[in-house]
Amino acid sequence: MTEKARAHLSQLKKGKRGHAHTEESRRKISASHMGSKNPFWRGGVSEQNHRLRNSVEYKLWRGKVFKRDNYTCQECGARGGRIEADHLKSWKHHPEFRFDVSNGKTLCKKCHEQTPNYGWRGR
Repeated sequence: MTEKARAHLSQLKKGKRGHAHTEESRRKISASHMGSKNPFWRGGVSEQNHRLRNSVEYKLWRGKVFKRDNYTCQECGARGGRIEADHLKSWKHHPEFRFDVSNGKTLCKKCHEQTPNYGWRGR
């Protein structure tokens, strides 16, 4: 490799390339991707969902479900380890049952991933 090519690669690695945006242009670019303009926008529900899933009420519900089930997976019988509280009636479609202990069961991560409501599948 020539000295000129090495110098060029060195400058590239130091970040001395391309166009540097001004503070104003960065703000405009950021604003153009906010809220409903963002392709991942779902009507603002994620912020509310995040608050609910991090609430004291949700954490108490999980604790009660775990205690009732003796910290044991109700499918395979695994005890302890990575356990999760599963909603029998989905979180999205049955908000009235979100914090009802009878609407939950303890599952290990592996068994929980097999449920129809796991992650994005129930949405």
